[in-house]
Amino acid sequence: MPGSSNDLASLIEDADHDKPAVLALSEEALNEAFRPGYKPLCHVEVCKLADIARSALRLPPSVPPTEVRILNAGSFDKVFIIRFNSIATVARVPFDVPAARDPIRLRSQIATLDFLKTHKPTIPLPRVLTAVADSDDPLRAPYVVSEFCRGTPLTIQEWYVDMSDASRDAAIELLADNWVKIVTPISFQSMGSIVRDPARPSGFRVMPMISQFPGQATPLLDPSVAMLDGHKSLGDYWTLTMEGHRRQIVDFWPDNDHSVVVLDLRYEKYTLGHLWQCYEAILELVHIAASLDPLADAPAMALMHADYFFWKNILFSADRTRIEGIID
Repeated sequence: MPGSSNDLASLIEDADHDKPAVLALSEEALNEAFRPGYKPLCHVEVCKLADIARSALRLPPSVPPTEVRILNAGSFDKVFIIRFNSIATVARVPFDVPAARDPIRLRSQIATLDFLKTHKPTIPLPRVLTAVADSDDPLRAPYVVSEFCRGTPLTIQEWYVDMSDASRDAAIELLADNWVKIVTPISFQSMGSIVRDPARPSGFRVMPMISQFPGQATPLLDPSVAMLDGHKSLGDYWTLTMEGHRRQIVDFWPDNDHSVVVLDLRYEKYTLGHLWQCYEAILELVHIAASLDPLADAPAMALMHADYFFWKNILFSADRTRIEGIID
């Protein structure tokens, strides 16, 4: 199979044995080996990515990679595995779309991994070896190179059909134990997205929350956002969020004609008057919820993982008795 360690040797150009081997695989070739007909590109130079991984592992420049292939691909990122004999690393490269390559979002992702590794060391996370959050690097793409975790995710077939009740219960205990470790309250006194801040004693702070599920066309965040502190309470967050929605409605329908027909995400028709009624109802619920928040004056923050799924990003040991890595 193209991209395997055996076939890769034939793709290494080594005419001059006094020079380091040069990887000759392209991203297009790796795409085809990953999934026939798979087309999306990060526009990344694979040989340079291998050089970055080699440097992160502190290997001599003369050591050639023995395996380079696409490990997986999602909506925003492509993940490469780069192996040097028995040593492997994983490189995550975002696709070349604004939502995926927003540097503020990427810096927050990197900072969150670093924060967890430093302040919650019992959570089995891969360590970040090197990372760049913008496209100014010689690779011309952002990337995160991290340790390789050897575990594998549980499959739906395994979970619902193959596992015994006892094995499934044990897996649930493992998942619950790590979830508790993740969401244990942390030192931050505001809510939002973690970023690095050398001026703070912990080396980190929280900025206003970045949307968890951006659209493909999401523009780059305003860089000034990265300099702000996060919201002190849910009431603050939702009040500002609703104000943002109000401005969007006013900007889109400046005449404020309540008889104008608008469409929701399911293409169902409503009038602008009905939209404003929905807005006012949600705003009232926000005010009620904020008034009932017992932590409004003394917030206790917790990390939340919206994608905590055993078949996507939780890697178990081969015997399913340990969690080897939480990789998202």
